[in-house]
Amino acid sequence: MTTASPTLQRLPIALGVLTNLIPLYGVWSLGWSLFGVFVLYWLETAIIGSATLVRVLVAGLPDPRDRPVATALFFGAYFGAFWMVHGAFVYGLFRDDTPFDLRPALIAIAVTQVSALVAWTMSGERRQATPMGEAIRPMGRVMVLHVTLIAGGWWLMDNESPFYGLVLLIVLKTALDVATHWGHDALGKATSPAGA
Repeated sequence: MTTASPTLQRLPIALGVLTNLIPLYGVWSLGWSLFGVFVLYWLETAIIGSATLVRVLVAGLPDPRDRPVATALFFGAYFGAFWMVHGAFVYGLFRDDTPFDLRPALIAIAVTQVSALVAWTMSGERRQATPMGEAIRPMGRVMVLHVTLIAGGWWLMDNESPFYGLVLLIVLKTALDVATHWGHDALGKATSPAGA
């Protein structure tokens, strides 16, 4: 098994934390609203879905029941439907006229996802992955994140000054991202074949 350097394996976590500082800065210094942060996280989900499609298509150990293209189509259908419904909630419930520029954050998210793909490939995880395993991989994180965001969003809308609640939501989302990445790394190391 090819082993990526510890620095390369930790790079996606470090970049993810730095990326999550962008909406924190947006809320703190640029006056981003709840809607701006939620649109960012909704678009982040699309980037994560795109990276997952790549993982599904290049996973190294296809199960005989798992056809990568069929699995990618299945993933695209259910993940895409979930993403569109979530976007409808974001735009339907939280839309406002507060200006925000998400381009720097979206670029940072894309760089973070590419670094995660590189680390996944160079660590040898790609060769031990299955298309279906990769298709399922982001769903727990995405479901917890979006349920938390919607519930937290309703709570924040009921407050006169949601600033500190929004900061707390960003901090909790960052902690979830780090825990999810570390948890996946620990699980991958625990299930990798001995001596591989």
